[in-house]
Amino acid sequence: MKSARGLGHYQSGGEHGFSLVEIAIALGLTGLIAGLALNLSSSKHNAECYVATYAQLAGIKDAIERYSYKNDRIPYPARRNVGVEDTNYGREVPLDAGGAVSSDLDSFTNPDGTVAIFGALPFQALGIPTEKSADCWGNKLTYVMTKDLGDKTKFVDATTKGALSINTDATTVFLSEAGFAVISHGEDELGAVKSNYSGADKKWCPSVAGTVLRNQNCNPADALLVSTEYNDGKQAGSSYFDDLVVYRGKPWRLKPPVDSNIYCWGRNATGDNGNDTLGSSSVPLVVKANIGFKRLAAGWGTSCGVDGEGVAYCWGDNTYGQIGSTAIAYPSNFNKLPVPVTVSGMNSGSGQRFATITEGWSFTCGITINGWAYCWGKGDYGQLGNGGWSTIGNGPQLVPGAYYSAISAGANHVCGITTDGDTYCWGGNESGQIGINKHDGNPMGGGPNNPSIPNLVQAGGIKYTSIAAGRVFTCALDALGTAYCWGKGYADVPVPISVASLPATDRSFITLSAGSGYLNGPAVCALTRLGTAYCWGGSVLGTTPTLVDVSALPIADQKFIDIAVGHAAGSGNDAEYICGITSTGATYCWGATFTSAMTAPSVKVTDTGTWPLMFSSIVGGGESFGGLNCGISVPF
Repeated sequence: MKSARGLGHYQSGGEHGFSLVEIAIALGLTGLIAGLALNLSSSKHNAECYVATYAQLAGIKDAIERYSYKNDRIPYPARRNVGVEDTNYGREVPLDAGGAVSSDLDSFTNPDGTVAIFGALPFQALGIPTEKSADCWGNKLTYVMTKDLGDKTKFVDATTKGALSINTDATTVFLSEAGFAVISHGEDELGAVKSNYSGADKKWCPSVAGTVLRNQNCNPADALLVSTEYNDGKQAGSSYFDDLVVYRGKPWRLKPPVDSNIYCWGRNATGDNGNDTLGSSSVPLVVKANIGFKRLAAGWGTSCGVDGEGVAYCWGDNTYGQIGSTAIAYPSNFNKLPVPVTVSGMNSGSGQRFATITEGWSFTCGITINGWAYCWGKGDYGQLGNGGWSTIGNGPQLVPGAYYSAISAGANHVCGITTDGDTYCWGGNESGQIGINKHDGNPMGGGPNNPSIPNLVQAGGIKYTSIAAGRVFTCALDALGTAYCWGKGYADVPVPISVASLPATDRSFITLSAGSGYLNGPAVCALTRLGTAYCWGGSVLGTTPTLVDVSALPIADQKFIDIAVGHAAGSGNDAEYICGITSTGATYCWGATFTSAMTAPSVKVTDTGTWPLMFSSIVGGGESFGGLNCGISVPF
């Protein structure tokens, strides 16, 4: 299932230092220990900063999209040549009379003739805390926007996409369907203005004649945006913005032309597409509900979502009461519920609103905004976490013990990360997927190796930040983006083991999704902070992450913002399929077999509507003889 991250935070290394020999020569034996400590400390700081800033930019991107949804336009930049003590710090600067770009901002012209404006992040307009206006290194964030999209009359025109010229290297340029970009200038600070800067000099780089900095992004008129989010300041020409770049296409319309922001497609035998039908669909169909969902989950024939008020809804199979509604009897002739139904028994007035939700095989779990974990539905493996092995279909049941910030359900087990950073799992443990250094070949029923209450994962002191439970295995990420897995497919090892390291250019993962395959082994896919995707698991891919080949995709679609692994079970076929959302909002799917096709996107998801469908997040599920995907569309 999809990885879960800590709640209430923006959502997921460092540069190479000198070799040990070089340090020894430079420092001498007496200074070796001190030099090593300093180097390692710096690398760790940079690694943590990269992960934190990437997540920070993702949160800012969401804030800009919410602003545009509410105001019919995207915001203008703020002044960059003021510091934190100035009242204009973070305040949006509108166009001058007549529509000219203010002298307090800079601009450049795209190849198609459109104008891009840039300055500092307008965090006041976005409702973002002051500390989020600068990156981890203290550099003020740069914000770039397409001028036309600051105009309400042009913004609501569905034909106006917005455009920014994006470089992939010094010579290759493509015009993205992007309305804005947010840039962190990283540890090298090139092109940056420090957050406490309030001098009169408006240049992006120091005014020191003859320095190399003078040739890097100091001329606003020909500044370039580089989609390679981290670089050494020398890869894309003489005048450009380097390091972290998050860019995004503008919402196509002010409001979706339908009554919901969730679309589902795939097999629909139990109604888990939510569109009031029981027939499969190869194109996304809107979920029939006048609800704006913020969180999604897809399981084995059942789907769920949480709206902006924390109310949970489920639809699809209800054989074991996994929909969680006391108004619907189970088992009955009404187990196929093709439209969302409210989960019963939660009093939103007492802090029992849901923050997130996850689906297993015929059971559901969620975390409330105050960190309480609840589960309901099938319980014969102890997966409800309440100390028993019985099915409970009359609504959510409290999982005792801890406060949780993240949760993920597998086929018959659940894992969660507490607010203290510890990881607990419970339920089926036939392959060691609970991570307690024990496993039980007969998973059903009671026993110390098959716990029905949360047990601490034997992680060796490692704190995880996100977690994804598969069918009979579990994977998690630590704070530096290193992946760990345990259970089936990892020699059935019942404790976490680290996954093979990534190339230095990719450094670390920020999110991951786990599938439901069994006979051919598990499949996991994860994204790096660069937007590249890796998959592993199964008899073909093995336990070493394999890079997803995007060379056949358009350049603008070669970076992913989200990924999901679903189950494509069928007669003689037990495998996963994968769907990923690219930085333009386009969605591609591939796989459904354990071959090299698991690492090559092949099918672009389309729709039958009159406007292009873009997604901001995606989940994968499945049922007998087929898979299912659901996505949240933008705007949301």
